[in-house]
Amino acid sequence: MPGTVIEVSGSGVKVKTGDGSLSLTTVQPAGKKAMTAADFSRGAAMKPGTVLG
Repeated sequence: MPGTVIEVSGSGVKVKTGDGSLSLTTVQPAGKKAMTAADFSRGAAMKPGTVLG
């Protein structure tokens, strides 16, 4: 399913897309400052199988 986290590593978060995957290196949650995807994933307790909305 597109939006599903495939892998979480120190370099970022890999997310499934309709045609493959996308490696996120920086994210900006609504109303917050941009941060590395690795820092965000640790704070959000993100793991493979998580679906981003």
